Amino acid sequence: MDDETPEAKREALLNAFRALNVDGLRIDDHIGWVHRMRAIIGGLPEEDIDGMLARIRMAKGENGVSLEAFALEHGLTPSESLLVTSISEGLSVPEHAERIGITVNTARVHMQRTLEKTGARRQTDLLRMLFAR
Repeated sequence: MDDETPEAKREALLNAFRALNVDGLRIDDHIGWVHRMRAIIGGLPEEDIDGMLARIRMAKGENGVSLEAFALEHGLTPSESLLVTSISEGLSVPEHAERIGITVNTARVHMQRTLEKTGARRQTDLLRMLFAR
C-alpha cells in the first residue's frame, strides 16, 4: 500500500465504497453519489485513507494479514494482540479501551509495550509492519 500514490489510494477507497451494496443494490447506483464521495474522500488526510483502505482490504482478505502470526512473531500478550487488532481496524487507543472496557492508561501501556516488542516507533509504523507481511 505504501507504494501507491495518494491519488491512487483515494481512487482505491472510492472504488471500495462503490462496490458496497445494501439489499442487493450497489451504492453507486444512486445519482450523484460518486461525486459526493469523491469530494469527501478528497478532503481526508492521507493517514485516514491509509487506515480505511487497510481495514477494507483486511476485511476482504486482500492482504493476507495474519494477526496471530504477527503476535507470535513478536511475543505479544493476548491484551497486546487485541490492541493490534483494534488498531488495524482503525480504532484509536482510547476507542480500543472503551471497546474492551479498560482504562485509557492501561491501553496506552499495552501500546507502549507493543511498540517496544515490535520495534515500531509509532502506531503508523506498527500498521506498516503488520500490513507489509
